[in-house]
Amino acid sequence: MARRWSKLKSKIEALFSENLDLQIHCTTYMTDNTFGAPYPRHWIVLDKKIIFDFPSQFLEWKHPGVAGAVPYIDSETGTLSDLMEEYLETPKLELLDKVFERDQWGFTDILKASDRRLGKSRLAQKFENRLPESAVAQVLNARGI
Repeated sequence: MARRWSKLKSKIEALFSENLDLQIHCTTYMTDNTFGAPYPRHWIVLDKKIIFDFPSQFLEWKHPGVAGAVPYIDSETGTLSDLMEEYLETPKLELLDKVFERDQWGFTDILKASDRRLGKSRLAQKFENRLPESAVAQVLNARGI
């Protein structure tokens, strides 16, 4: 997974606006045989602050009121990596309007907000109703949008 992740990380981060201090990280935790497979943790850091942390901020047992909560640690193993690959495969002109069916956590919206290929005015219009404390808002603010 390390080699595959490194390439995927590089491709995604190459799309980020140059003025952003933004990184995406992944680590894999091994479990006992209860779950049978390792599970990943993905997190996004903006200006040395974690703004997105999966699965931690979306675990049903930890945050039952969060939309998009996952009931089991391994229930969505690999989903974010799959979403990044789908994002990379999507033509630029389709990105803003594309609904990523498996993304119930707003992950691809963060990618869109950070994508240097997407115009600032279109991003501002797309996310005009964003919550001020959301990860998307933090990225757009850091980009001056």
